[in-house]
Amino acid sequence: MTRKAAWFGLSFLAGTVLFLEAGGRFVFVAAAVAVIGVILSLTTKSYRAYATAAAAAVLCGGLCVRAYALLCIDPALKLDGETVTMTGTVTECKPTTGGRYILTVDGRAEGTKAKIVFFSDREAEPYEKVTVTGTVNAVEDTPKFSAWSYYAPKGIFLQGNADTLTPTGEYGNPIMRGVTALRDWVSRSIFASMEPASAAFAQALVCGDKSDMDMVTKTKLYRAGVGHLFAMSGTHLAVIALVFGSIFQTLIRDRRARIAALEAVVLLFMAMGGFSPSLVRAGIMVSLVNCSKLFHRRTDVLSSLGVCAVVMCGINPYVVMSASFICTFGCCFAIGAVAPRLTALVKDSRLSLIYIPLIDTAVILTVMMPVFALQFAEVSVIAPISNLIIVPIASAALTLMLPAVLLGGTTLPARLIFRLVDLLIRAVLRLTDFFASFSLAAVGSRKAWLILIGAAVMITALIIAVRKKRVRIFCITAAVVLAVMPAVLTVMNVLGRDRVRMKIFSDYRSMCAVVSSGGECVILDIGAKGGFAYGVQEYISYNGISHFRTAFVQSDLGADSYRDSIYPAAEEILTEYGFYSAPFTDGLTADCGAFTVSRTEAGFDVSAGGCVYSLSKNKIELSDGRYIPYEELKKYPEIILE
Repeated sequence: MTRKAAWFGLSFLAGTVLFLEAGGRFVFVAAAVAVIGVILSLTTKSYRAYATAAAAAVLCGGLCVRAYALLCIDPALKLDGETVTMTGTVTECKPTTGGRYILTVDGRAEGTKAKIVFFSDREAEPYEKVTVTGTVNAVEDTPKFSAWSYYAPKGIFLQGNADTLTPTGEYGNPIMRGVTALRDWVSRSIFASMEPASAAFAQALVCGDKSDMDMVTKTKLYRAGVGHLFAMSGTHLAVIALVFGSIFQTLIRDRRARIAALEAVVLLFMAMGGFSPSLVRAGIMVSLVNCSKLFHRRTDVLSSLGVCAVVMCGINPYVVMSASFICTFGCCFAIGAVAPRLTALVKDSRLSLIYIPLIDTAVILTVMMPVFALQFAEVSVIAPISNLIIVPIASAALTLMLPAVLLGGTTLPARLIFRLVDLLIRAVLRLTDFFASFSLAAVGSRKAWLILIGAAVMITALIIAVRKKRVRIFCITAAVVLAVMPAVLTVMNVLGRDRVRMKIFSDYRSMCAVVSSGGECVILDIGAKGGFAYGVQEYISYNGISHFRTAFVQSDLGADSYRDSIYPAAEEILTEYGFYSAPFTDGLTADCGAFTVSRTEAGFDVSAGGCVYSLSKNKIELSDGRYIPYEELKKYPEIILE
């Protein structure tokens, strides 16, 4: 039996996903897996060992899911709705726009070991020990934030408001405190020598901290297909290993000492990045490559991925819900196990430096396109070209930042290097703006069927190209598919410009509505003050909206967010007092093509299809006397105006 680690690890991963989806049907699914495993073992003699190992690994994955639920989740959820007193260590403290702080506390609440997120008026230092009192509830998604998919992979299942927060005067985990201090020092050095926008990108690139990057920049990076640059993973660790490996090769003669030193650097970099799933996966694989030299063994991508799956899912099975985990595994499989079959055919070409990265990116996009369509709001179709140009510049910037840090960060030589890095990152951001500005740069995931058809055609071409060893078949097919998909979307937008959709975001005290037709939209803000910007951006990207015509804001508060926090930005902002244009007061009406918007005392009226929809902070009233209260609005993903 070959590739034992790959068979067991990837089957373990499949079992984890299967039993998480199965929910409470554990016994039934386990019995079904066991029966299928026995049948395959008895009927396929040549592959008996593989079938047995795969079935056993799937069951092990299921047992891991069940054990994690019994030992970690169920005890924590018993505290749902309770007022608890928790003593523990603050592992993370983030400021919010409202002047409050989000604290992640790891410790014991009423005798139960748990990790809980608290919203507090008081700031706390990282790894400071505190006592917190407050009412906690199970983590749930809201219109403003998908909390469950964000926190569950981190092992967090409770959140609440901190009524009191009392530091104990002690600190925990001195190693991580030192790592945090190092990361903060690197961030300060970067911001001291670079322009704010470039510094925010550089901080994400080398420290994994995206808190200073605005949402518009992130959206542009994703739309241009280079969002992976600020998700610390294999590219970053490869550069780290290359730079420090060269340094240790010169300074340290003993091979074991060199390997140990490089492992320490890899672990330090993983800690600086907060042990994100993509970084942990990359760290394990780099460590396997590094340590294989001691045992005179060769590494294999699939076997390494199998080891990563067992380690990561064994610690927390819910990590498979993380988009970071899904993408890092899928992309690593594509570039490590699939792409080499094609790049080997062009490695002797004079233009191999262009062909190989283009093929790598196209293969990753082909393999991951179905995942992107289901996990993300949009799929970039311009990624092969943008990555060919932008990734080398970003890699050069990351490589240069390492000696700048080693030279002291704030010394004259370090500052000179940081200024050069600043120029490179400015180039990255300008190129990103350029690629993202194309209306056909990405396809919204609302048209998942179109993306899946395109993916099926590209995967078929990929299989044929690998089997016949003709890379041209795949390249031509991929180019045609990636050009046709946005063209089809454009035609559909033209044909559907009379169909009006309205998406509502509401928290009872305020409302925000996105009204769209034919790839264009307007936004109605009734007391929301731009607070639903995250959800609005997701909806705009998901629907492939490329033209944001007007933001109608009931007051002037928060109007800036529709120009500074949404991409594409609003071409026009209409408010009551007219700070951005002529005042849009009660009784005035704006023609938006397939519908009209009128200002009322309570909010706005939207007229479409012969019907009037009156929007206020917590309800929608129709012209025939019917109305949709706030409680019902949450049940409507969107409303078709007709």
